[in-house]
Amino acid sequence: MTSLQALVKLTRRMSRNRFEVSLEVDGAFPRELSRWAGGELVRVLQEALNNARWHSSPRKVSVRLWREGEAVLAEMADDGKGFDPSTSGGGVGMSSMRQRALRLGGELAIESKPGSGTRVRFEAPIVRLLAQKNPEGD
Repeated sequence: MTSLQALVKLTRRMSRNRFEVSLEVDGAFPRELSRWAGGELVRVLQEALNNARWHSSPRKVSVRLWREGEAVLAEMADDGKGFDPSTSGGGVGMSSMRQRALRLGGELAIESKPGSGTRVRFEAPIVRLLAQKNPEGD
């Protein structure tokens, strides 16, 4: 997950020390996803990190990847100002994250409330991320 490590490093630099960014990759998380699936997963996390940086005013942001049985999970959580997902349309960024999650055969959950930070969680069957190719054939 070299791309994810580079993304976290870039986010740290772009935060200009306004908040901490941590990355935890569980030892059971697959080291190699299909090229396309890995790129899509990084883009989901990139959008979540960008939203935290632009909108949340966090002190801490964490990115975590792990495996539970036959599922892989990826999560970005922040302790920022949060928002009410029921009143937020979510915009292009959230729509993009959800579409990518669906194309990967997974689900995306966004939990937040004002004053309590935000958690973006992706979950998908591991088999889909190991072998999946771009459904558009690119």
